[in-house]
Amino acid sequence: MNAFDRMSLLMQKQSQKIVTDNSKVLLEFGIITEELGLKIARFDVEIPKSEYYIDKRLSIDYDSKKTVTTSSKNGHTHSVDIPLTDGIAKIKSGDMVLVCWVDNDPIIVSVLTGSENM
Repeated sequence: MNAFDRMSLLMQKQSQKIVTDNSKVLLEFGIITEELGLKIARFDVEIPKSEYYIDKRLSIDYDSKKTVTTSSKNGHTHSVDIPLTDGIAKIKSGDMVLVCWVDNDPIIVSVLTGSENM
């Protein structure tokens, strides 16, 4: 069993314990579908895009770099290009995500990737 499978098994056990203990917060894996719905393994149907929350940083189209004006005086400006951190991207179909449940509300808090992508 690889590390990803072990982590998945651990999270499943923890999730089941939380459900059994009737806790209000639960973490589990999900997959973003072609229609941008959320598919959770324990549900037969996907959660529509309009019925889950998402961390705002995962909803923004980023440029590979951002130009910022650093100073402006007497009509003369200086600008600098700031490259964004690798790995920041808008959520898309096929992404594996970490879902945090708060009561009955699913919240996508992170997009996951395998360690081979480091």
